[in-house]
Amino acid sequence: MFQIRAGDLRQRVAFLEEASVQDATGQSVPAWTGVSGSTAVPAEVLGVGGGETFRGQQVEAHIASVVTIRYRAGLSPTMRLKHDGRQLNIDRIVDPTGHKRELTIFCTEIST
Repeated sequence: MFQIRAGDLRQRVAFLEEASVQDATGQSVPAWTGVSGSTAVPAEVLGVGGGETFRGQQVEAHIASVVTIRYRAGLSPTMRLKHDGRQLNIDRIVDPTGHKRELTIFCTEIST
């Protein structure tokens, strides 16, 4: 039976969700804020590749990562991860064994 070893989870990630906040003029603007009741959790973050695409007249670099954490309910691809000051878009969340012990999260960091 597969188990995550605590030593494998040496990094920390925080979960962010999009919320509406007011700017200095009182207008409602979207912002990414920490998930309510959530703190940074132990994780293993592996860079697995990247690439570039042309969008209009600009080049966008895509950096792919795979993040492994202990199982947590309530996560969705509409959220983001924050790791080492970078924000990662969540592309897919998988429970590899189906036993609610761990989650594998496939992410993309987009830098323009």
